[in-house]
Amino acid sequence: MTTTAPVFHIGYPKTATTFLQRQIFGQEAYGLALAGGTNSRAHLVDAFILSDGYGFDPQATAARLTALEQDQRAAGLLPIWSEEVLLGDPLANRYDGHANATRIAACFPNARILITIREQKAMVLSMYRQYSNQGGQAPLRHFIGTGQEPMSFSPILRDGFLLFDRAVRFYQTLFGKENILVLPQEMLNTAPQDYLHRLGAFLGRDLVPAPPPGRDNPGLGLPAVRLNTVLNRLVLRNPLTGHQNRIWTLKAKAVRGIDKITPSAMKARMETHFCNEIQARYGDSFGDSNRRLSEMTGLPLQRFGYF
Repeated sequence: MTTTAPVFHIGYPKTATTFLQRQIFGQEAYGLALAGGTNSRAHLVDAFILSDGYGFDPQATAARLTALEQDQRAAGLLPIWSEEVLLGDPLANRYDGHANATRIAACFPNARILITIREQKAMVLSMYRQYSNQGGQAPLRHFIGTGQEPMSFSPILRDGFLLFDRAVRFYQTLFGKENILVLPQEMLNTAPQDYLHRLGAFLGRDLVPAPPPGRDNPGLGLPAVRLNTVLNRLVLRNPLTGHQNRIWTLKAKAVRGIDKITPSAMKARMETHFCNEIQARYGDSFGDSNRRLSEMTGLPLQRFGYF
C-alpha cells in the first residue's frame, strides 16, 4: 500500500541523486512525481536550508509543502521531495544536516526518509570534481586536509560529514527505524534489481520495468579538474543565480574541450595519484562507522567495499 506520509530523499551528495530524480522520482509511469513540480528542489532549499532558524515556522512550512503535494496526490501520484544537500553541503561550507533533520521532524513527524550513501573515498573524489565545477579553487590537499589541523581549523570537507552512521542513527531516533531506508549507490551499480525492489517496497510502488542504465552528470577527467580549479581563480561564479555570465560559460566550454583531447593514459595516471592521496589521508578511518551502519541497517556493506 502506498504511503500517505510525506517522503524525503535527503542525500548524501554524489550518490546517483540526479538519476533518481530524473529516472524514478519524476516518472508518472511508476506512480511517482517530484513533489511541487519543476521547482521541487528550490522549495526545499527555501523552506529548510535558507531559513536562519529564528523565523522558522514548522506549521507554516508544513502547510506550504503539503499544499504543493495536493494536485499530485489527487492524480494518484506519490510526491517525493528530493534534495541531496539536506544532510549538509560541504562545498558551500554548510554543515547543517542536524538542523535540517530537526526542522523536517518538526514539520512532518510521520515522514519517511530515504538516505543514499556511497563508499566514502569514492564519494570524496566525486565531490572534489563537483567542487571544481562549482567554482572551487583549492587543491585536493586543502579540500580534504591532513587530519592534523590545529584546533578551530578544518579542511573544506570535514571528516565528520563522512561518518554516515551518525546521521542515520539520528534520523532513526527522530522518525523510527522502520521509516528510514538506506541504499548504497554500489547496490544500484552491481545489483540494480535488489536496489529497485527495496526502494519500491519502501515507496509502495512497483518499479518495473527498470529505468534505463546510464550515468547522469559524468565528471571531468582529473587533469581538466585541476585546470578548472586554477581558472576558477580568474573567473568568478555568480552566487546569486544559476545562470552564469558569458566568460564563465566560455571557461567551462574550454575545460570540457581540453578534457576531450586529454589522453586516457594521462587521466588514468592522475586518477591513481588522487586516489592514493585520498587513501593516504583517510586509511581505514571509516571502518568503525561503516560497521555500525551495517549493523543498524542490515546492509552487506563489506560486499560493496566499505571496509
